[in-house]
Amino acid sequence: MSFNLYDPSTPVVSITSTVEPLTCSAGTTTLTATGATSYVWSNGATGTSRVVSGTGAYAVTGTKNNCSAVGNFSVTATQNVTSISNVSSTDPTTCGGSNGTITVTASAGNGTLQYRLNSGTRQSSNVFTGLSAGSYTPQVRNGTATYCDLVTGNPVTLVNPPTPTIVSATPTNPGTCGANGSLALTFSNVPNGTYTINYS
Repeated sequence: MSFNLYDPSTPVVSITSTVEPLTCSAGTTTLTATGATSYVWSNGATGTSRVVSGTGAYAVTGTKNNCSAVGNFSVTATQNVTSISNVSSTDPTTCGGSNGTITVTASAGNGTLQYRLNSGTRQSSNVFTGLSAGSYTPQVRNGTATYCDLVTGNPVTLVNPPTPTIVSATPTNPGTCGANGSLALTFSNVPNGTYTINYS
């Protein structure tokens, strides 16, 4: 009498996700492995399931009857803000004025973008106007999901124009009795605009 002995078959390990694709690349989902009786994930965790944050490639080693196999899964997202590529600005043109601007340029994988400065009100336009001198931190996110892929840029500082300075004052005395004298003033750091000179 003869017998044939066979090795147990190698398990077929697969991974499923509760959310795929993610609506934000920083979102979370639960990965579940099937096809074996014990599992060790690539981060060292054990068990059938694990919660992961963010997009990327994930792997699990499943073992059944002393035979092991690896399952792989890639978590993707439909929306992402890749970067803030440029921030340009113009300073206020008058001292204490509020006509400065900031323009934020960002690129997105999908969806519309929302912009804001200093954690203020979000807007769909990437141009901010009516700004006074001060420090502003731009932020961009996808507008189609709550707090999706928030990207923060470097602070931008707007400054007032230099204060006008009197360089020289040249008086001319009256030639006769009366009020026909004059005073010629020379200024520096005078931006375009209309000014009032007060004297006493």
